Amino acid sequence: MKNKFLSISCILFLVLAIGLVSAQYGIPNRFFGSVSDSNGNPAPDGILVKARIDNMDVAATATKDGKYGYNPIFYVPDPKSNRDGKKIEFYVNDVKAGEHTFTNGESDKLDLTASGNFAVTPPPSGGGSGGGGGGGSSGGGGSIASSGSSGGSVEININSPPEDSESEKTSNCIPTWECSDWLDCVNGMQKRVCTDINNCGADNGKPAERRECSTNKLKEILPSFFSNILGNVVGTGTESKPFAIAIIFIVIVLIASLIVRLHFVRKSRQK
Repeated sequence: MKNKFLSISCILFLVLAIGLVSAQYGIPNRFFGSVSDSNGNPAPDGILVKARIDNMDVAATATKDGKYGYNPIFYVPDPKSNRDGKKIEFYVNDVKAGEHTFTNGESDKLDLTASGNFAVTPPPSGGGSGGGGGGGSSGGGGSIASSGSSGGSVEININSPPEDSESEKTSNCIPTWECSDWLDCVNGMQKRVCTDINNCGADNGKPAERRECSTNKLKEILPSFFSNILGNVVGTGTESKPFAIAIIFIVIVLIASLIVRLHFVRKSRQK
């Protein structure tokens, strides 16, 4: 009876160990590329880029130098090891700009084309010229020449007002924050990415980008456990099928061996 209990315990432990190992975090899928509008104008810094799976934000970052995913590195995680083969939709300013299939461990270059116009409109140039009273005028720090009663001329210098300093521009700018959804809870922490639409260069009023979270570990592990043991046999992941079939084959062989052993033990006792 003791040997029987020990054999069953060993088999159950083996199955559980294999399932728990296969239920660990999947390898993420990295993405990087350029972000531009339909006219080829690069995106300015701070444009929010989000990746969604099943209509949920799973990763987010911000553009820098017309690109994303270079600095910092951008990847779509797979915390429950169940995203391989799923469709990822990429959004720029909450408008779909591309899509790709999730593949564990891959590093994919994906250029995103967003709607709208990223072209920088130059500020109107000051100044001009005009003539009157026998003289001319020039704006933007020029001078006005006017005729005097004696036939001479008097030149009046007009200094244009000094441009605002960078600090004054920042103080006059009011940030408008746009945030992604809260992403997956990993190791008791949730993250999101918030960017300033006005690109003020200040963190005034910036929402929190991290918060503590808690998950039911057993609730997370069990679905992945049974999925990896059984579900992958009929799933869409072609690479994971041989592994799952091998696990099931080993389990069946062990159970069959136990049954045969118990049968011979019972017959020997009857003799």
